[in-house]
Order: sequence, then structure tokens, then C-alpha cells
Amino acid sequence: MGLALRSECGARYLYRFLRRRSLGSELRRVLEELEGEERELIDAVAELMSEIGPAPRKWAFRRWVGSAAVWAFSVLIGVRFALRLSVDAEWTVARWYSEYARFLAEGGDTERAERCAAFVTTKQRHAQILQTWVDHGRRTGPS
Repeated sequence: MGLALRSECGARYLYRFLRRRSLGSELRRVLEELEGEERELIDAVAELMSEIGPAPRKWAFRRWVGSAAVWAFSVLIGVRFALRLSVDAEWTVARWYSEYARFLAEGGDTERAERCAAFVTTKQRHAQILQTWVDHGRRTGPS
């Protein structure tokens, strides 16, 4: 679950970086909303992890650096590239949470399994929102 938490940190950082670019106001609003939801998700995942074991860190320096690199690269080739990466990452983390939920449910921990299942729903919704921007959003670069 630590990898999922670090991925959440990376998503939050990337959405913050992309929001600072001069994008359309609607995409900026969407990214701001997603960043806020990522913050809430980071807190919820960290709380769940603390209940199971030692308290995790709620920041990830390497994910910050990686997000900054994707943002910098997107300046050259367009924001849609970064959004495509984000869509893939959101679906991947949703699958991880689904596996965590299954594992917890099989162990009889239904309350925590339900919390993980809620994380799945959030990540799937994020992926669908971002996919809409990839598919139909105004081009902001040569991607």
C-alpha cells in the first residue's frame, strides 16, 4: 500500500504543476479539484495504513521530482502527454486498491476492505475525467 500512497503523492504534485501552466480555466479548475481530492485520499490511505502498521510518510521526494520532470517535458510536447500518463496511473492505482480490498475482505476485515473499495471508485472517476480531457480537450501543444 506504500507504493499506492507514493503514487497518490505523485498525482497530487503533477496536478499542482499542471494547474500552474496557462491552460484553459476549466482544465485548471478540474486539476485543482483533483489535487484536493488527492490530498484527501492521501490522508485516508495514510490513516488506513497507520491502523494496519507503522505510520507512513505523506510525502515523496522522488515522486515530486518525477512529477516536475513530466511537467517540464509537457512544456515541450503538450499537456495531453502528461494527462495520458495520469490516466494510466489512475487506472493502475485503482487496480492496486482493488487487490488490497480483496485481500482485506478475504481476511475478514470488511470495514477496511470497503474503505479500499471507495478508493477504487475515486481513482476510476479521476481516470475517466482525465480521459475526457485527453480525448476531447483543446490541444495545448503538439501531443
